[in-house]
Amino acid sequence: MNKFRLLTTCSSAKAEDLEAMYDIQREITYKTVLRRIGKKHLDEVFPVYKHPSPIRMGKDPYVKFFRGLYKGILCYNIEWSCIDHIFTEGA
Repeated sequence: MNKFRLLTTCSSAKAEDLEAMYDIQREITYKTVLRRIGKKHLDEVFPVYKHPSPIRMGKDPYVKFFRGLYKGILCYNIEWSCIDHIFTEGA
């Protein structure tokens, strides 16, 4: 299975594309995100959680994980620090 990679953030995306994604996305677990994106890429995008940090992304109550469609393409959205990080396959 191809891993999902960071495509864009909400600050670089069009509002109508984000609104369409928000309308259908559903919350998922960190375990699912980890399996789809991979620990290595998550560490690249969110280095604050990289070992030996005492903070774990999966246990951070301020991080949420979603699955949805961005521009009609399956995506995983990580809402971190009030910024959506949108990952798509092969981005």
